[in-house]
Amino acid sequence: MILMKPLGFSKGVELIRSGALIFLIILAPAITEGAQSPHAFMDDPSRCLSCHNTKPVQSGGLFIKDIVSLCRDCHLVAHRMSHPVDIRPQEGADPRLPLDHEGTITCSTCHDPHSDPSSVTPYVNRGLMERLKGMFSSAGYNTYFLRMSNTEGQLCFSCHIREEVDRGHLEVPTEFERNYTGSKPCKRCHEDIFLEWKKTSHARTLQDPRENPQALAAVFSGNESFKREDVEIVIGVHWTQRYVVNRGGELKIARGVWSLSDSTWTRSFWREQLWKEYCAGCHLTGYDPYEDAYVEKGVGCEMCHGPGANHVRSGKRGDIVNPALLEKRLAGSICASCHTSGHDRTGQFRYPVGYLPGQDLGQYYRGLLPHVGQGDDTFKGDGTLEDRLRSFAFWLGQLFRPSRILCKQCKSLHILLADEGDADVVDLTLAQYCLSCHEELHENPEHKLTSGKDVDCHSCHTPLTDRLGRPSIHDHKYEFGR
Repeated sequence: MILMKPLGFSKGVELIRSGALIFLIILAPAITEGAQSPHAFMDDPSRCLSCHNTKPVQSGGLFIKDIVSLCRDCHLVAHRMSHPVDIRPQEGADPRLPLDHEGTITCSTCHDPHSDPSSVTPYVNRGLMERLKGMFSSAGYNTYFLRMSNTEGQLCFSCHIREEVDRGHLEVPTEFERNYTGSKPCKRCHEDIFLEWKKTSHARTLQDPRENPQALAAVFSGNESFKREDVEIVIGVHWTQRYVVNRGGELKIARGVWSLSDSTWTRSFWREQLWKEYCAGCHLTGYDPYEDAYVEKGVGCEMCHGPGANHVRSGKRGDIVNPALLEKRLAGSICASCHTSGHDRTGQFRYPVGYLPGQDLGQYYRGLLPHVGQGDDTFKGDGTLEDRLRSFAFWLGQLFRPSRILCKQCKSLHILLADEGDADVVDLTLAQYCLSCHEELHENPEHKLTSGKDVDCHSCHTPLTDRLGRPSIHDHKYEFGR
């Protein structure tokens, strides 16, 4: 028997490294050979309209939606870790880094999707595989579609001061009004409105099943991706319910949607999304995502009227926002802040972080996408507040459609399923709409509606009215603009 002398540890490691290096050198050309640019489809002129409104695209051509949303269609995961967008850099920013028409940063400020995917010179600091690809492949080094080399932070320091980066002073400035009280103090002076608001879907849109076990309506069979006891938050009391569960310390919206009208699960069209980034801002009053703090669960009074501490102390009308007294675009913005899609100024959150009623929503909310069924007459894709308000008006007009409202996409939280193949969709009557929640009353003789043309649920259950005699939006019997 021939005994082998053990190798020294360092010598063994050296041999392993040498063998691995030889293997990678041989393998590297195979890795990169035939590699194709992920943006190669952009070379096809017929694909221009996938992103742009016109073909061929001229300088300054419009996009079918905002650049951030276009990029996010393919780069969903990377977007969560990317540089904030919708920030206006200080004067003196490098002219080679283009901004959008409002002078703010987008994905294409640093990345040029039409540029070459590789270069003979490195664009970033390189690891071993990157160096090997550059040395042994004609493809060269990855550029990551950067507009300039960033091997030593050159691109970053076009906007940022090196000393500030070293000190970690790169936080995105945000402002939060802390002057909230919650809805309970409102009851002292506005009891009738408060009691009706408590019945609305807004007030009950978010419930804790530990505090109210009856809030969780779903029936679990064991085939779900989560258990009943896993549910930490219940969302919805009207047509559907969504559930927030804890996934490894992160709250996420579970895939399953429970239909309250049909008592069935729907799981086919949803993927789990992060609660904090995608949903919390529209379901919690006074929510600060950076502190993960809120004032009240659900859509409270201050969600539409703004922080009310000053008004509670003084009792003065001027110390609270009254949407009825705002100009139309500002009043509509309050509803559109949650009932249209988009992202905040940083691109990190899918709701307008920092926005308060009465402010210009356009300064806080970007990236509007159309609802299902919207056409050119209601959606222009120009990024304006007016376009967002048109989109909200379209959604509002769909509330009496027979189709159920579902949370189909993360960016459009209350989006209607299209009525495919039915061009003559008939709106629900007021009675049908009421019975979509109160179906148990349908067979009750006391609630049988007569056949009279003008008789409806509201004939007996009269909504609250405002000072002009219009149905009050605080009342859950509100007629949605009719």
